[in-house]
Amino acid sequence: MSGAYVSGGSFAAALYDADGKAAKEVWIPIQRAFGPLQVARIGIGWDSPMFSLGFDGGVSLGPLKIVLTELTLVLPIDHPTDFDRYELDLQGLSISFDEPPVEIAGAFAKITSADHDGNPMVGYAGAAAVVVGPFGLAALGEYGHVTTPAGEYTTMFIFAVVDAPLGGIPPYFFVTAAAAGFGYNSELIIPAFDAVTTFPLVAGLDDPAFLAVSDPKKGLAAIGESIRPRQGQYWLAAGVRFTSFELVESVALIVVEFGAELEIALLGLSKLKLPPEGHAFISIEMGIEIVIKPDEGFFGASAVLTAGSYLLAEACHITGGFAFFLWYGNNAHAGQFVLTIGGYYSGFVAPMRPDYYPDIPIVGFNWVVSDTVTIKGGGYFALTPSQVMTGGGLDLMFHAGPIRAWFIAQFDVVIGWAPFHLLAHIAVDIGISLHLKFLFINVTITLELGCNVTVWGPPTGGTVTIHLLIISFTISFGRPQDAIAPTLGWPDFQATLPAPSPADAKRPVRQNVIKVVANGGVTGTIDEADGTTTWVVRPDHFVFSVHSAIPAATVTVTGATNVDYAAPAVSFRPMGLEGMSSAQTVSMTAEVDGHAGSVDLAHDWIHAAATQDLPEAVWGPGAPPAKVVEPTSIPGMAIGLTGVAPRPPTPVTTGAIDIATAFTYFPINEAPAALPINAVAAPTGGPAPTADDDALDRIATTIATTAAPARAALFAALRRIGVDPGIDGPLDLLAANPTGTYGANPLIGAPILAGVQ
Repeated sequence: MSGAYVSGGSFAAALYDADGKAAKEVWIPIQRAFGPLQVARIGIGWDSPMFSLGFDGGVSLGPLKIVLTELTLVLPIDHPTDFDRYELDLQGLSISFDEPPVEIAGAFAKITSADHDGNPMVGYAGAAAVVVGPFGLAALGEYGHVTTPAGEYTTMFIFAVVDAPLGGIPPYFFVTAAAAGFGYNSELIIPAFDAVTTFPLVAGLDDPAFLAVSDPKKGLAAIGESIRPRQGQYWLAAGVRFTSFELVESVALIVVEFGAELEIALLGLSKLKLPPEGHAFISIEMGIEIVIKPDEGFFGASAVLTAGSYLLAEACHITGGFAFFLWYGNNAHAGQFVLTIGGYYSGFVAPMRPDYYPDIPIVGFNWVVSDTVTIKGGGYFALTPSQVMTGGGLDLMFHAGPIRAWFIAQFDVVIGWAPFHLLAHIAVDIGISLHLKFLFINVTITLELGCNVTVWGPPTGGTVTIHLLIISFTISFGRPQDAIAPTLGWPDFQATLPAPSPADAKRPVRQNVIKVVANGGVTGTIDEADGTTTWVVRPDHFVFSVHSAIPAATVTVTGATNVDYAAPAVSFRPMGLEGMSSAQTVSMTAEVDGHAGSVDLAHDWIHAAATQDLPEAVWGPGAPPAKVVEPTSIPGMAIGLTGVAPRPPTPVTTGAIDIATAFTYFPINEAPAALPINAVAAPTGGPAPTADDDALDRIATTIATTAAPARAALFAALRRIGVDPGIDGPLDLLAANPTGTYGANPLIGAPILAGVQ
């Protein structure tokens, strides 16, 4: 270190590290103990005009130990009495207490990272563990401040696991640990379906040591990008670890994210070993995930075996997975879905297979029986909007010295529809080879017999390929695979549409191509004599939609002037028809005093075009191919209307009304001492009447049992004080149809009968 004082009051200094290079901070090792105080090192720093003092060390008081990491005090050397400019910083702290049966350990460290949008975050990550006998608790959390162009915000999260035999009544659900957590201005990144078992919160619930209590930076490193700051996003998590009949160990974690985006997920892990102790003949470990993203229009459910799963012997690895993904709503892939068990047909690859389809491992096994014998096999099944596929295979390999032998069998079946397509492939191969070496001569003798059969259609065709020794030949039959498939007529195409509703005593047969669906505001239904159904609706809440199984190039809403919604052209590929004039017209009539009249649905009602991505194999242009096609979709095809509702009336302002001159009134008979009733008195004995969106529904369901007896008691009380309230009429009609009496939701209040004499 070097320094100088300059006349006038300024001060200059420079620090140097062990290599003689200039540095802003230097740490000096001490490694000394002064009673309970342990000093590991001290530091000094200089960044004109700020001078800093640093300390590394701790205190030991019996079972209690406290360790500080880089405790630093920074002060202005030019104005040492300006305490507002002092800074205190701490890079980390750890505390431990070990006095059986109680063990406590905790630590936190200063960290830097970035939020969802790349804004810098500075904060502290902490971890703690408490063990009391057989009970243990481990927790990991983070607190920090994020600096954005618009200002700062605070972020935090905590996740804790109670590791203890909490018990359970049924033997299939004995809880051995529980966990909970939450995040504020924090985003939880749900893992991919094949990474559930290594997801930090699942792994931490399965083994609390994963949270790395002794080193919070290590714990945060394990979490990685799974949790990061995000303004306006929050999450809650709760889970348990449990056993079933002491054979299956499982972890289940429910996560709900809300705020900027809504996401719900169930993450799970299950393990089975038989027998539980010693060498296991069965070991299965499976990660399970169910994810719902309403804002994105996505639902996914999946389960995948991990690499640690085997049967009979550890050398017999088993694989497999299941997935059901569905895209809906405003998602760009709405209308698409996929169900797969074990993956897909080997020819179902990009670009035929969409890149957003899950990649699931085949359901099968791979068994290295010995140094000479290997057996593997598996199967799959998949269903997409345009096809179904299934298949499987078995491979047996023998290799001993110069001798090799094999048996290979495989089958695949792929079926498409609208129109029907079939592709089937069966292959069997059997062979043996002998490798001979004499002097400088190497000779391999191979005997092989194989047969591959491929069939497609319609039109039906196929090939048979025979492999025999060094000879291979193919025999073709039927029509070539690239031939044009026969087109469907309207009756056959109509059979692919939604089936009609069956007739019954009340309703005739009706085609389900077009559906009118009530989305809200229906309070009841009336079955008419002609088989139709009448909705009883609330005008201020009524919403309906119109959906058609056949898309339209134009959707017309009728009125004084029609409103047209244009959409992509419609073709009928199975019928070989392109650019057809497919139009949908939606109109409404109203019956008043027995006379039907048209309603200006176009302008007096709110509406929007309902669109959906539909399979190109059905509604795309071109001739129907004689082979299975990719499950591509045509985006934005019109299927009807959505959000159809009465347009709210334009508010009318009447201005001030002079009650004294605008209304006729008369004073209440004041003869009885109990009258008049105080008009400004507050309600007593119960809550004041309040607005309730479900007021009409409550009137319909409770007026006969609650309000009617209360009103009868009130009428009786008024009569006892000499006031004639009139006739206490029945309330049956009001209960049956409250919308006919009230134009909007009235205030609802609890009946108050206390003190009525």
